[in-house]
Amino acid sequence: ALSFLSWVHSEHNPENHPSLIVAPIALLENWVEEINKFFHPFAAVEMIQREYFRIFNTQRKKYEGQLPFEKGAIYLTNYQILRNHAAYFGREDWSVVILDEAQNIKTPGALVTNAAKALKSRFRVAVTGTPVENTLVDMWCIMDFASPGLLGSAKEFAREYQNPLREEGTDFQELGIRLRGRIG
Repeated sequence: ALSFLSWVHSEHNPENHPSLIVAPIALLENWVEEINKFFHPFAAVEMIQREYFRIFNTQRKKYEGQLPFEKGAIYLTNYQILRNHAAYFGREDWSVVILDEAQNIKTPGALVTNAAKALKSRFRVAVTGTPVENTLVDMWCIMDFASPGLLGSAKEFAREYQNPLREEGTDFQELGIRLRGRIG
């Protein structure tokens, strides 16, 4: 993911838009260390936590206008901050958005899922080791973030892939091959 981010920032970001990495709180420091170790110098690497918004709000800027995101910078935040401040993040034109532990957006219609899907970006990357925790709709939701519309609507996806899992006589291997074929 960082190699891709470096490639985009160095060769395919003529507008110099910032990028956003969203990860669980426990992983954010590791992301910063890895960026600084292998991909320095980016214009800036900044972690956005609650204090960021407290400072911003005390300057009386609140939700009026754009956050002062620096061009070409990499910002990191966690899923709770993304959910709670979706309007701030949703106003920016991001170059790349990376979701680490993307299963955090597995539930269609959840606030954090809506916040992630509302982000404007040229590229989206969903990183997860567990794309399916409960049902195949978990994977649909993650894929709908990464490549909106690729698997149709949630209802279409459930009808084609999830519901047949409950039916007797379903050829699970054929169903899996079809799904892998669509995801590519």
